[in-house]
This record gives sequence, C-alpha cells and structure tokens, in this order.
Amino acid sequence: MIKYKMELESLDLRAYAINLFLELGYHVCEGGTDDNYLCLLTHENGVVRSTENLMGCSSFLQINIDQLFDLVVLHRNTPEDANYALVVASDRPDYDIFKSSEGVFYSFAENNQTWVECNSINDKTTGLKKILHKGQPSGASTEFNTIKVEGLEGLVEGKAALTAALAGETVQITFEPWEEKSWENFNPLEDELSTKVFFTGISTDVRKVFFRIKPKTILINGVEVPAPFTPKHSDIGFILNNAKDGYKQSQYIGQHIPFGWWRTEEEIKQVVDALRKVFEVQL
Repeated sequence: MIKYKMELESLDLRAYAINLFLELGYHVCEGGTDDNYLCLLTHENGVVRSTENLMGCSSFLQINIDQLFDLVVLHRNTPEDANYALVVASDRPDYDIFKSSEGVFYSFAENNQTWVECNSINDKTTGLKKILHKGQPSGASTEFNTIKVEGLEGLVEGKAALTAALAGETVQITFEPWEEKSWENFNPLEDELSTKVFFTGISTDVRKVFFRIKPKTILINGVEVPAPFTPKHSDIGFILNNAKDGYKQSQYIGQHIPFGWWRTEEEIKQVVDALRKVFEVQL
C-alpha cells in the first residue's frame, strides 16, 4: 500500500484522517495512535500510526486532508458523493459530477459504477452547477457561508439572502444600530423592499442592513431556543458539556452526535439557560 505522511492541526482532525484511511483499507495497530502526536504515517503493510514529527520520512508521499478525502470519494465510487451536476437537456437526467480539491472533474459512469476523470469539463462548462451533497438535507441556506459582524452571528450576504428567500427560506433582516438585534421576517411576495438593498447592504434611509436565515427553533420547558443541526465531517460547533459553562466547542469527526450540535456560541447559551431553568429549585 502507498506510504503517506500528513500533519494535522488538531487531535479531532487526526481522528477524522484515521477514519478516512480506514475507508481506504488501512488499519490501526494496537497502541499505534494512542498519544497526542499530530502527524500520521501509513506503511506498505497498511498500518496507520501517529508520530511526533515527519523528520526522516522523505520516502513517504505528502498528503493533506482534502486530498485524502478525494481519494476516499474515488475509492467509494458512489454518485452520492457528487458535488456538481451537469445538465445536458431538459428531458434527460443530470449527470453526477465530482470536483476534487485540486479542481479535477470526474463524471460518474453508470455502466461500470465508477468515477472517471473527464478532461472535457471545466468551471466554464455550460450546464455545470454546484449542488448540495446528496446525503445532506435540501434547502438553500445550507449553501451559504455565515459571517459575524460586531457580535451579530449567523449573518449571510445580501445576494445569498435574496436567493434563499426566493427558494422559500424565511429570511430575516435587521438594521443599525447593531446592538438592538431586532430581526424582522422578510416576505418577498408582500414586503415592498427594493432588491437594491440586498446588493448594497444599505437601506433607503442610509442604514446598514444585515441578513440571516431564520434560525429553526425547539421548545425546552416552554422556552423557544435554536434547534440543533446535523453536522458533517469536520464541522465545528458547540455541544452540551458538564463543564462550568455547560457547553464546549467541538469538531465533528463522523461519530455519534451527543445531545445535538449548535452552530454558534450564542445559540447554545440560550439552550443551556433554558435547561438550567428546568432544574431550578424554588426555595
């Protein structure tokens, strides 16, 4: 088997990388990764082990976590890993396409159920569109990266917010002064809000405008709090914990989901406060 070397930034990422190597057929020898080292080596006999550093490992092939994930996708050979689709005609199904971290495109060959490198496809190919991973829930908001400005979390860009609203998501808007944090639902069929606001981020009365997708909520003892989300590999979020604050930040590495994950610290603080009220003792 191929001898790889890689250096990770955290123990969680190391565990994620080990899981990926296991999918490729490698295995962990007893005690081989039971330490705090952040470097990994794979050997010709298929063993994965951790090491303190990569000195003296010039014969090993350097690989990063994205390249390793690409190898796993091409090894799995399933259209569920498609991250693009190619539309060729309205009366024909879309072709499943996978774009690697290095920009190489692969099309899924139905006849032999495998990914095949396709040099005729590039970012400018007509009909090529980015899609959600087929294993993820549908919904426009999951396509958009959130941003944080002056304490406001979970914000999205104006153009992304408009796209989400037209796709049926509930978009919320707030204005300066930022500390008020009062969110208003935007209804594209009723509200007379110029689309210019979404592109400029400035209201007609020259105030800064912020956008977010309305957080989904659940009830805890009658208190409405943000709903947890289902994390994907390497997602960073917050989980309940018996620490002083009642929560901690963590990175999901493809294992179980303990009591739910929340995207921001602001969200999980609301959950912890609601849970503490459940157990308050009235003296």
